[in-house]
Amino acid sequence: MNIRRWIGRRQPTWQALDALLKKLETRGVKALSAEEIRQFASLYRSVSGDLARAKTNQVGERLVSDLQWV
Repeated sequence: MNIRRWIGRRQPTWQALDALLKKLETRGVKALSAEEIRQFASLYRSVSGDLARAKTNQVGERLVSDLQWV
C-alpha cells in the first residue's frame, strides 16, 4: 500500500467527519439535518475502517492517534 497516496485519497473523508463532529459538539445533534446524520453514520464507518487499516499496515502512530480522535 502506498501510504501517501492512501492518506491523500482518504483525508477528505476524515476532514468531513471531523467537521460534523465539531458541529455536533458545539451545537448538538438537533443542529444536524437528516442527511447530515446519514452522512455522519457513513463517514464514521468509513473512518473506523481506515483506522483498522492504519493499525494493520503500521502506517505510523501519529496517523493512528489522529484517526482515533477524529
